[in-house]
Amino acid sequence: MKLEKAMTSLAVATAAGLCLSAFADNPEKGQSGTLNLTDPVTNASVVASGDTLTTVGGAWNEAPSAEGGYMVIDCDAASSNEFTATSATTGAVVQCDFDLQVAPVPLTARPASAPGAQTAFCVCTNATAGGAAFFCAYVNNDWKQLAGFDVPAADSDYSLRVTFDYKNGKYVKFSVKTTGAYINLYDAAGSASDIWFATGVASVVSGVSQYCFVGTGNVKSFAMAQSAVEAEQIPITPPSGGDPIPMVIPEEAVVAFGNGDAAAAATELVKPADNGKTVLENYVIFGQKALDKEITSDTKPVAKIATKADGSGNIPLSFQNLDVKNVPGTSVTYQLMGADTAGGTFTEVGSPVSNAADVKIPSGTTKKVFKVQVNVNYNSANP
Repeated sequence: MKLEKAMTSLAVATAAGLCLSAFADNPEKGQSGTLNLTDPVTNASVVASGDTLTTVGGAWNEAPSAEGGYMVIDCDAASSNEFTATSATTGAVVQCDFDLQVAPVPLTARPASAPGAQTAFCVCTNATAGGAAFFCAYVNNDWKQLAGFDVPAADSDYSLRVTFDYKNGKYVKFSVKTTGAYINLYDAAGSASDIWFATGVASVVSGVSQYCFVGTGNVKSFAMAQSAVEAEQIPITPPSGGDPIPMVIPEEAVVAFGNGDAAAAATELVKPADNGKTVLENYVIFGQKALDKEITSDTKPVAKIATKADGSGNIPLSFQNLDVKNVPGTSVTYQLMGADTAGGTFTEVGSPVSNAADVKIPSGTTKKVFKVQVNVNYNSANP
């Protein structure tokens, strides 16, 4: 028999999931922390327009019909409309948006489980018809009641966003809206901070390729999109002490110094290197050399004097060994130092500058010997 209005039971098969269109603005607050993501890449999409169904990047086992701008799902308990993308996602974050209608299903008619699924989602009622409605999600082999947003009236339009975070583990969260911004749903049995759920899927599952619609209801559109992680916001304690400062650490550094784990990278980055700098400071100043572990106690930025003065008689300097990385939460400054003799005391010549191209020996100085201090500063403001 048919599951009346059970359309939002969107079961996700093993190595599969729910997905759609564009991501929220970066950075994305993932389960594993605040992530700066690459621009999303859409793998597949399905849109109903009038009585036409347009499918891109995948195929149906049996395509639903399109009527009046909706794809009409009408499956009995033994079948489902299954969409399989041409290729599974490989990004660390996969986001799934659906534009659909509210289609409540009585608890007694809700599927008991979704074997092998990463997740499933539905609107449930306690009564056979007309009872109070609430959102439910199937995660880690169990159904959870969700709170945080009142379910709109039956047959009204709303949007569902399902976000998978594969960065450290396998987690999923659910967000809904009728207008404006998405609102995160949370575990009704927990607190408002309980928005991420472990999927409990096998370790080999780390992407999305398929989803299923069970029951009866209407969907306007859905799509599949993914992003890689460019950087992570990690709290770093400056060498001088004080409160940790959130810094946007590029993912290449998280991988190189923490094997992909943000907490492990944070521990390694504050350790002193044998040239007197911290590992993070070496990464900021020397870039790839630090990643490749080529920094030694002898590695220093080398300043060279230009052969021609500028229009004001100042002598520009150029640098070797520098490969400065933009790490929000840090900044690099260059301080020209001068002495009367090679063995003399060096003092500051002018003020520090933030651009290496602005480091110049001023025309009016009486100093004879020069060097440049390259300093990594820790910003007090959040990036």
